[in-house]
Amino acid sequence: MNPFCFCFIYSCFEHSSERKFRIYAIAMVFVVLLHVFLVQVTVTLANSYWLISSSLHASKRLHDAMLDSILRTPMLFFHTNPTGRIINRFAKDVGEIDRNVANSANNFLNLAWQLLSTFVLIGTVSTISLWAIMPLLILFYSAYLYYQVCWEIPSYFVFWKLLWVLQRM
Repeated sequence: MNPFCFCFIYSCFEHSSERKFRIYAIAMVFVVLLHVFLVQVTVTLANSYWLISSSLHASKRLHDAMLDSILRTPMLFFHTNPTGRIINRFAKDVGEIDRNVANSANNFLNLAWQLLSTFVLIGTVSTISLWAIMPLLILFYSAYLYYQVCWEIPSYFVFWKLLWVLQRM
């Protein structure tokens, strides 16, 4: 924590006439900060445990599904594909799940919590701001839909123009 914050907290209670109240108030600030720290550590550890166990569960499910599909393939598949290639494919896919799924899920959850906490903070501080944000969200979403459609239309026309040119050849 920033040392200037403690100076600010101390200066807030410095004008108190009773020394016991000042010490009690500072102790309460430290107790609150300690509880915030412990909650943050607990939530971080629970999040890490959940992400790791979910990643292991996903890679186990992928491995079991791949093994099940390999065991059901005809023998011609094993004659045309070497065993090393099949094992390398297993290792590559399971490795990608182990490396990327946990990080992607962690990034998504962090951004979702940041967005939710921002809206809660704005709603707590100034409820009327939420009424101003809602039309902006609707405006941004409509712009998103408009540009999504505008992006798909040219590629649709380019596809049909290419098809028309190929038919003329």
